[in-house]
Amino acid sequence: MAFPGPPRVQPGVSAEPCLLCDWVFKKGDCNMNRREIIGVVGAGLAGMALRPSEARAQHPHHHDELHGECLKACEACATICNETFHHCFDKVKDGHAEHHRTAIVTIDCQEFCRLSAELMSRESPLISIACLACADACSLCEVECSRHDDPQMKECAEACKECERACRAMAKAIATAPPDAAEKGSH
Repeated sequence: MAFPGPPRVQPGVSAEPCLLCDWVFKKGDCNMNRREIIGVVGAGLAGMALRPSEARAQHPHHHDELHGECLKACEACATICNETFHHCFDKVKDGHAEHHRTAIVTIDCQEFCRLSAELMSRESPLISIACLACADACSLCEVECSRHDDPQMKECAEACKECERACRAMAKAIATAPPDAAEKGSH
């Protein structure tokens, strides 16, 4: 019994059924080759991979210097808190139980800073609420990190102090802004 050879295919057309076309167009015949499919999927993934900071770079229209300062302070503090969490985690793994609470506080503070930066980047009407919560979290994190005589902890305490100052100033500015200005800022 003779087995049939490979199917004859036109150049640039895949011999295999295209799952993308089956899923999107609900039909099995597809004129897309693998390179085209990878290009389409890659372009979609690249768009989804944009982070808030990259999105801001493409859409920079913050109202004033205060927004910019607060955003930078939140992003910097989130980064340093994340680094400090990993530093503390390593210390706890090495048997230094006194770093356990600091690890928890730094990663939680990082989340508050990240949320505040995210809300500012999209000009949410809830910025002042997030900034006040972030300022409180940074205050607690600063106190916790100041308990340790360690360069990483001191760097984190300084970043938290700066972020707390910027967030309180931002929340105060929003709270004292006229209602029309707040509505324009949320669009």
